[in-house]
Amino acid sequence: MSAPSNDIRSRGDAFAPHLETRITEETAHATNPYLAEEVRFHGYDHIELMAKLPFTDVLFLLLRGELPTPEQADVFRRLSVALINPGIRHPAGQAAIVAGVGKTNIEQLLPIALTIYGGKENSAGAVADIMQAFQAQIESSTQAHEPSTTDILMGFGTLYGDIDPYAAKLLNEFSPDIGHFTAWAHQQQTMLAPNGRGILRAGLCAAVLLDLGFTPRQGIGLMQLFAAPGLLAHGIEFAGKPLNHMLFEPDSQYDLELDQ
Repeated sequence: MSAPSNDIRSRGDAFAPHLETRITEETAHATNPYLAEEVRFHGYDHIELMAKLPFTDVLFLLLRGELPTPEQADVFRRLSVALINPGIRHPAGQAAIVAGVGKTNIEQLLPIALTIYGGKENSAGAVADIMQAFQAQIESSTQAHEPSTTDILMGFGTLYGDIDPYAAKLLNEFSPDIGHFTAWAHQQQTMLAPNGRGILRAGLCAAVLLDLGFTPRQGIGLMQLFAAPGLLAHGIEFAGKPLNHMLFEPDSQYDLELDQ
């Protein structure tokens, strides 16, 4: 299927006379049409949302077009906290630290870290593919098949050569009753563990977001958004430290062969 932009052949083709969105409704100011007097998100008054709802509920509304049920709100909130900080072992966390201690402009710390976190290795860039793979697994009814040592399931595997124990702990905080994707992830975790593989954080994110009704495209941005506070915190923390707080391997760690 071709992208809509592929249908444009010349500057003479007709374009939209104005932007249309189902998300944001802005009532123009009486004397300046470039300013908004009132703002609504999917029909809900913005000021009222500020007064009554937490951030995660409004985020859910923006992407799903409806407010979450109390059960969905709780799961979505807990997922956002579960993924709030990739930590300093993750390359994105290290990127934030190096950018911070390297005295990068503060406004660039988060974009730099999120660029790394947009990668495919247990990061946000993998979530869309994992969500699509999970959907295919469920639709083909392969969840009843016990994986062999040669099976490769996206969203599961090893991290630095071993099962990620903390990702497994996070999965256990989400009941299989959330939905069939989360239940399927629990089932796969149990069957894969004897083979030395387990859930990865990107896989956890994919399963829970699917049960909440989010699309693969939305999953990428949500995992990045969830991780942003932790990445920003580490970048700002190291922005106030001297350069020698950056990791630097001593010469003894290198085996140098000099040309004679």
